[in-house]
Amino acid sequence: MALRPDTAEMNIRRFCPCCPHAPDPSGRKTLVVTCKRCRRDVPSGRDEFPLQSITVECPLCDELRQHLPSEVFPGRPDQVVVHQQRNEGR
Repeated sequence: MALRPDTAEMNIRRFCPCCPHAPDPSGRKTLVVTCKRCRRDVPSGRDEFPLQSITVECPLCDELRQHLPSEVFPGRPDQVVVHQQRNEGR
């Protein structure tokens, strides 16, 4: 017989910011680009889709690259990138 987790534990799992399957509380996704060097999704730093090429620096490999507007898409930054950005803020 499998044990069911209590409601509090389920809510923690559901809304945990480090869980990749957790719903975004605001209902919006961040605009991200894929780093051409390390192949991770990094935040573009934009609130709207760009009309021209943008320059984005990857926080993991420190690569500064140009990205076309067609390379910007709504998504979630890679968890390794999010973790790296949190550690830099400390």
